[in-house]
Amino acid sequence: MASDATPKTTTRRTTTAKKPAASRSTTRAAAKPRAKAKAPQGPIEQVGAVAERVVLTGVGAALVARDSLERTIAAYTTPAKRQARLRKFERRGAGARSDVLKALEARRADADRAVSKVGERVGSLV
Repeated sequence: MASDATPKTTTRRTTTAKKPAASRSTTRAAAKPRAKAKAPQGPIEQVGAVAERVVLTGVGAALVARDSLERTIAAYTTPAKRQARLRKFERRGAGARSDVLKALEARRADADRAVSKVGERVGSLV
């Protein structure tokens, strides 16, 4: 038998796919830390910066509350939306009621078992 003249080569496979160059540069740019704003130097500037943060926090909280209120109002603007929302609440209430009833029935069954055991012990003593 003659030996095979072509050399065998193997290709190495990697588990991750190669990323395009544009994606790599975007990722690197996003990973760079942002330049911080210049910190206030004197005590008056520091007080001003803290006061600004307090005001901006209050404004931001008010805007979040307004957005939440707008979403709530939008849920009830038409009769169909109101009915759907009320049905959702009714289903949720019915589910909660049935869960409570099941828990109460289980506790009652446990109490009945405990009472019958005590009754059996008392009956065996008499």
